[in-house]
Amino acid sequence: MSKTKHTPGKWELHLPAKDAVDDSWWEVEGKGGEHIAQNNFGGNERETELANARLIAKAPELLKALEQALKDICEYCPADMTKKEKKACNLCTRIVRWKQLIAEAKGEIQ
Repeated sequence: MSKTKHTPGKWELHLPAKDAVDDSWWEVEGKGGEHIAQNNFGGNERETELANARLIAKAPELLKALEQALKDICEYCPADMTKKEKKACNLCTRIVRWKQLIAEAKGEIQ
């Protein structure tokens, strides 16, 4: 795994945003107070916007959990599987996709 380029988690969601003049803004902040994301409730319905904000705030923990799950799952995969067997294995196909998603999220591939 490569060195993390994003602001390390745990991220915190503030409702309303700390410096907001009213409660129409939310923000996500890194554990050291780094600004991660901020938006207002103007474009979407409030519940949709809150769901988006919660998902953003949990992104580092979700990434870490997926990386650990992949590591755990791969420990149980037979090392002597042929390429043909791996291609036929539904779990192996999913693992390839999950690894691709992680690499995209980390900016390693586009």
